[in-house]
Amino acid sequence: MGLRVPALAALVLLGVRCSRPSLTTTTAGDAVAPQLLQVRVPAALTMARALDTLSVAIDPASLALTQVTVDPGMTLGVESDVVVFPQGQTPPPNPRHGLSSGADFDRWADTWSTAQDGLPVPGVKYVADVRLVLFATDVPPGHMWDPHAGRYEVLWTRTLQQAEE
Repeated sequence: MGLRVPALAALVLLGVRCSRPSLTTTTAGDAVAPQLLQVRVPAALTMARALDTLSVAIDPASLALTQVTVDPGMTLGVESDVVVFPQGQTPPPNPRHGLSSGADFDRWADTWSTAQDGLPVPGVKYVADVRLVLFATDVPPGHMWDPHAGRYEVLWTRTLQQAEE
């Protein structure tokens, strides 16, 4: 019996160590005070070119922890504005806008294709500018989600740039 208690205590401690707070949604019943959450945010991009595609993604090695404060009942989301343009030229005025619920940056990526977007062009090197915003909103995610329609708070933002080598 004496050996089972320490083993059970070790399992309980191990379970506590491995648990992480939910980064997607809090509900009004969870707490009345704001919650401090740890989120992995990016500091760099990667670019990959194939014969007829160009992809821009978060560099997973650049993800680092930061803390944000989220009010109860708020849903987290990420907005992205992306422009890709030839090196030495000015960025186009209309970025590609993206929106997702949650706070998972390591799955973010965007791809252009020659057939659909006209790039990449052989022999042309490109630059990608990506503006990322982690936000909280009281509008629940769904079809045609507009997080700006209700209470919207910017929790973290960063603009990243990467040039093809």
